[in-house]
Amino acid sequence: MKKRQVRNAEARENRKINNQNRQKNNGLNNNKTKRINTKNLPTFILIGLILMIIIIAIIYYVFLRYAPEQIITYSGYAVEGKTMVENLKNSDISNIAPYLGLIEVQENDLLYKRLNSYYIGEDDKKEIDINYPIYINEGNALLNIGKNTKLITVNYEEVEGYPDFMMTDGVMYNGADITRADGNKYIFLKSEDQIFTNVGKIKITTSSNQYEIKEFSNIYFTEDYITYYEMPGDSDVQNWYMQYKRIADIDNNSKIEVNGETISYKTFLEKLGLIQIEDNNNTNNEEQTNKVAENTVKNEIEQEQTNDENSTNTVDSNKDDNKENEWQEGMWEKPTVSCRRRLYNKNELICNR
Repeated sequence: MKKRQVRNAEARENRKINNQNRQKNNGLNNNKTKRINTKNLPTFILIGLILMIIIIAIIYYVFLRYAPEQIITYSGYAVEGKTMVENLKNSDISNIAPYLGLIEVQENDLLYKRLNSYYIGEDDKKEIDINYPIYINEGNALLNIGKNTKLITVNYEEVEGYPDFMMTDGVMYNGADITRADGNKYIFLKSEDQIFTNVGKIKITTSSNQYEIKEFSNIYFTEDYITYYEMPGDSDVQNWYMQYKRIADIDNNSKIEVNGETISYKTFLEKLGLIQIEDNNNTNNEEQTNKVAENTVKNEIEQEQTNDENSTNTVDSNKDDNKENEWQEGMWEKPTVSCRRRLYNKNELICNR
């Protein structure tokens, strides 16, 4: 009995050893097969695999990757990407939501770029529009992070902006050390989309109504109407938003007050370069040119008439001269006389001229 158990145990051990050896042999054979397949793989397939890997990497880095762009230096609220501009320029107001939420940003947040869009947030990335400033210091100042922002002075001169400047009370400060950037006084920030952010209150007076646009509103000016988003006075710091408004009764009598100066709305648009300036000098020059042209035509006609009269007089004079010459020639022509004697009377002469 014991011998049988011993033999069974030895048999089991042998089977176990055989199975292990079999597995090792299978692994070696598989490795050999893999090596053989790799060596026998055609060259064009290897090149194709390499190109595919390169293309995938390019697609990721260009189209899918969020590349860090800059660090936000102050906490505040940013404008949501593209939505505001589309609403301001949309003539159909039926599909425009009356309120637009702002996106909160924190100090030292990273700004990411993907293609031509910008995002805030480490995990949950939200798109923002960097062409418009971030509201900081509880809405009492603006922080510009865009590269193409321009500024409009009180004299309506355009000044190039730069990233990371601050604006409050019409004065520009460097964001890094909060020192005044220049000696100008500003009334607007201007975006590439022709949207203006006012740095002070604006008053609009039409034939029918009066309006007041709060500071730090984003405004779209046209000849016939004005659309804008402004910060409500009761805005909660924890839930900031902007409200859409529209001034639709702009007319030829409309006036606008900016920085304490009241001018016609049309003149205001001309100063901003939104409509073409009517140059009175050019108008006068055109009128003078037209008058000169008319006078030139009249003079030419009169000259032609004078020439015709002179020509007629010359012809008549020539005729008179010819007549006079004829008369003078007749008067002074020496007569030719021929005479002959009559046959029957030789003493009588017959003369003919």
